[in-house]
Amino acid sequence: MRVEGSVTISAWWGIVASAASGVCYYSTSVRGLAPAPGTSVTVTLAPTARAQGSPQLGSDALVLEGRLLPSTPDSLAIAVSHVARLGERGEMWRGERVALPLQFVARVQRRRLSVPRTTLVIVGLAAGIVMGARILDVNAPRATY
Repeated sequence: MRVEGSVTISAWWGIVASAASGVCYYSTSVRGLAPAPGTSVTVTLAPTARAQGSPQLGSDALVLEGRLLPSTPDSLAIAVSHVARLGERGEMWRGERVALPLQFVARVQRRRLSVPRTTLVIVGLAAGIVMGARILDVNAPRATY
């Protein structure tokens, strides 16, 4: 039994695109000018923030992930989507706004697309799909020697 080729090819390219979208990013530290609001950031909290705690974050928060919001010169505002805690699994948030004094922030990183990794993943997955399709295709003509 053979499935229609165009449906199969579309499905495989969907798999390639979704796999490539998840593995092709890296984090870089933000130095100097702050990124624009809306940028995806990861904020590592300073030990003083963990010791003093925050009513919004709760105890033992280590790392926040989310989108940067317009901030003041002495604080950092973020719409939090994930909180990692000391000794626990992370917890998902729904974009709650948290404003942190800058002395509570140890490091700010942003996600960036890696073009070389993206290219390698897409080419590798496409080659694997083509080779797999040729191996599994029982209707393909066979070479005779």
